[in-house]
Amino acid sequence: MKIIVAIDGFAASGKSTIAQDLAERTGYTHIDSGAMYRAVTLFGMQNGLVTSSTDINSKKLIELLPTIDISFDRTPDSYSTILNGKNVEKEIRSLEVSNLTPHVAKIAQVRNFLTARLREMGKNKGVVMEGRDIGTVVFPDAKMKVFVTAPLNISVERRLKELKTQGNPATYQSVKADILERDKIDAAWTHPAEDAIRIENGAEPLSDIVQYLLSIFYNLTEN
Repeated sequence: MKIIVAIDGFAASGKSTIAQDLAERTGYTHIDSGAMYRAVTLFGMQNGLVTSSTDINSKKLIELLPTIDISFDRTPDSYSTILNGKNVEKEIRSLEVSNLTPHVAKIAQVRNFLTARLREMGKNKGVVMEGRDIGTVVFPDAKMKVFVTAPLNISVERRLKELKTQGNPATYQSVKADILERDKIDAAWTHPAEDAIRIENGAEPLSDIVQYLLSIFYNLTEN
């Protein structure tokens, strides 16, 4: 029996790594909803509609939403976000896009647009979908829901390492400020579902976390 695995959490909680590992081990499709919000933000930036957190032409962006096509390209060694036919994986992971995405995500029409897309992607189940409101809004009836948290210092170090690996310059303080600001904004729609499995992604080895979730997954799909 195929199910939907909904994994939610705040910025740099490690939910993406957990989701990717779980998807790989189960043979499910991994869908990063955050990448889709980042892609919409990048589209707005490229078209002069999003220039700062206080300068967003939401009316025009909403009008152009139907022209935005977002998909994912997966190989055994990479996972890329495709925006209107172009690989934008590196661009959407920049600190500038990270800073602006929560402000774009606040636009109700953007959230409705992407929620519909995400539901379409998961209609046949067999997906591990990660984000901030997957288990509460996108798929409230998901069979398996997980909510991931992490200590702030670990989240900052995790995000800083990711940025440096991608060649994006950043400092500890700038990343910390970014995460705190994003969490503050995201708090409006990011919270665990009542039946979510809560995971503290701190000092415990990732392999132990994934193994624990796998045991729950197989119990749900084999019974």
